[in-house]
Amino acid sequence: NHGADQTFAITPNSGYRIKEVLIDGVNNVTAVSSGSYTFTNVTAKHTISVTFEKKTYTVTASVGTGGSITPSGAVTISHGGSQIFTITPNEGYLIKAVLVDGVNAPAAVTNGRYTFANVTADHTIAVIFERDCLPAKDGATSILAFKWPTLPIINCNPATNGGYSLTGFQWYRNGYPIPGATDPYLQLPKDDTKSEYYCVMTTSDGRDLSTCPVLLPKSANKASLTVYPNPAVRGHNVKVRHTTVPSETSVPDATVRLDIYTQTGTLVKTTLLPSDTESVLDVADFTQGVYILRTIDRDGTPQSAVLIIE
Repeated sequence: NHGADQTFAITPNSGYRIKEVLIDGVNNVTAVSSGSYTFTNVTAKHTISVTFEKKTYTVTASVGTGGSITPSGAVTISHGGSQIFTITPNEGYLIKAVLVDGVNAPAAVTNGRYTFANVTADHTIAVIFERDCLPAKDGATSILAFKWPTLPIINCNPATNGGYSLTGFQWYRNGYPIPGATDPYLQLPKDDTKSEYYCVMTTSDGRDLSTCPVLLPKSANKASLTVYPNPAVRGHNVKVRHTTVPSETSVPDATVRLDIYTQTGTLVKTTLLPSDTESVLDVADFTQGVYILRTIDRDGTPQSAVLIIE
């Protein structure tokens, strides 16, 4: 009627949103955002026309050094859609973690793939790579990097290289290259008991491959990590003990985090370990092989032990 008001309510279907509300052919942004439009004091004919569009969301994919993810960057996905992300480490690297919305996805670490299904919100996926340990070739048993028992020297001698032909060396300390450390041997600082060392070696065919990290042994009055029986019998649990020694400026840790890796660097188990107490470690479902046990003390000192399951 002349002079009357009329309100129109606009309701998108599930998975859709309002794109435009044309009032007499002109888009009204307030009606788009509010989902409602009112004609007031009507004294002429009018038109209202609504256009909807399907909702879209953004998955932001990023990687660190050592590999790639496909697709990458900001990926747009329609409401309810799905998207597979494929993760490819560079040669000499492994997938360390795949953080989906900040939480590690172990299956993606193992498979190198992650699928966002029925997407109804924005997400993030971030991949962290780590250096792969260089295995011995052709069944060779040579140790590729080891510390001499009585000398502060790490050896990566081409004569005991596990079957590789090596042309270059670069030593790393705690993940950072050591300037000028490009010889097969590395002289260590005195009493450096808080560092990890590894060597990235260039092969004759141009590949960069890495040794496993070397953890320098502690003296008898330092913290330690032990596991027994070792070798262990498959299908049985083992006992583990983390010993910590307090200093004048610190207190013993009540617990430490224990990470267990396969020989190829895949994280397979994380648990809390009480210090200075013998504990039962559940490894009954572990397959036959070599595993690396690793803790980090409150002061940042790494501890490691090797567990063999037969």
